[in-house]
Amino acid sequence: MFDEKNSDAFQALKKLCPDLKIDKKYVRPGEISCDGLCGINGRHVAFYAKSEQTRFEATLCLAVKAFDMLDVYIVKAKEKICQDFLPVYLMNRDENIEPELSEEAFKEKLIVADIGVFYENVLSLGFCDGGMFGGHVLWANSLDKGETFIETEM
Repeated sequence: MFDEKNSDAFQALKKLCPDLKIDKKYVRPGEISCDGLCGINGRHVAFYAKSEQTRFEATLCLAVKAFDMLDVYIVKAKEKICQDFLPVYLMNRDENIEPELSEEAFKEKLIVADIGVFYENVLSLGFCDGGMFGGHVLWANSLDKGETFIETEM
């Protein structure tokens, strides 16, 4: 059984996200989750973690790594989102209202809003779209602990 008082990873995350809390109500039996808001670059960013109870410490270790290497992961995630969504933006924009954007300008509009870690391997970063897609969140997902972001979604 996971015990946050004896979890080094949970205590490390509490320093980054002081309001982090464990939630055992909204998950299936045998699972555990936690969520909270973290201050990143002067903004509140939502954080969420979920895993089986027996592997939750490893999931939280991925979260600590994600915060530790967040700048690197943000660059990788933005690159994948740009690859997948810039062509969609350019094809569908209203030329009278919305400017044509370079890759760099597109990435600049993306602001990290959510960080999720799931089952010790999956890292998901959500970005505010800067109004390019009507205020949606664009997600980049890594299935290998942040090494490669292989899928995106809106």
